[in-house]
Amino acid sequence: MGPVRVEIRRRGRLVTKGEYTSGARIRLGSNRPAEYRIVLSTPASTDYAPSRLALRKIVYFPQLQVGSAGPSVLALNEALARLHIALGSVDSSFGLDTRDAVVAFQKLHGLPRTGSVDAQFWRVLSASSAPRARYPGDHIEVSKPLQVLFVVRGGRVILVSHVSTGATGNTPVGRWQVYSKVPGWLPDGMFDSSFFLRGFAIHGYPTVPFYPASHGCVRVPVWLAPRIYSYDPPGSTIYIY
Repeated sequence: MGPVRVEIRRRGRLVTKGEYTSGARIRLGSNRPAEYRIVLSTPASTDYAPSRLALRKIVYFPQLQVGSAGPSVLALNEALARLHIALGSVDSSFGLDTRDAVVAFQKLHGLPRTGSVDAQFWRVLSASSAPRARYPGDHIEVSKPLQVLFVVRGGRVILVSHVSTGATGNTPVGRWQVYSKVPGWLPDGMFDSSFFLRGFAIHGYPTVPFYPASHGCVRVPVWLAPRIYSYDPPGSTIYIY
């Protein structure tokens, strides 16, 4: 079969490379969290076509929560950002934005909605891909069973947020259009509100529980509300299912 070429990069920087004609064991430092990219390739030969395999593995501290900081949190935020899950910033701090992003991921994959990270979370994260939109075009989708919101452009999900819909299940299902927008705060605590049916709106709110808890609106985290508000101008489509 011939030699196998191995190239290993740590956070984008080359760590080691070489050719091996039999099994090999390569020791990598694991005392600091990091993402490794491993590329295996074989050249063409008389009996075999060339081949290439790329792997991505994360070395991490498995337990993370609000207040955690460091390379493990950065690896977490980078992985969530690749899946288009909304974050305030991709950095080394586990703040409320990371907690909300973690909850969104947990909702998407049926994990316990804790807002913290454990070994099971990392295992699912390492094998995950970005969610798919249900409908084509430019719009917003809200899944009541999952309690998440998707911003969709060109039929592709570009932003995911955890939400809280009506506590009694009264958030209206259907295809709606934004008919009125109110920037800033309203007296009842709604922030950057996009109304799509009577008094029902997508809006920021100081508290967004991990379960349905609103009076019928779609609550999103206040820190994220201005971004979502910018994606649904008057006349834009909202699907709720």
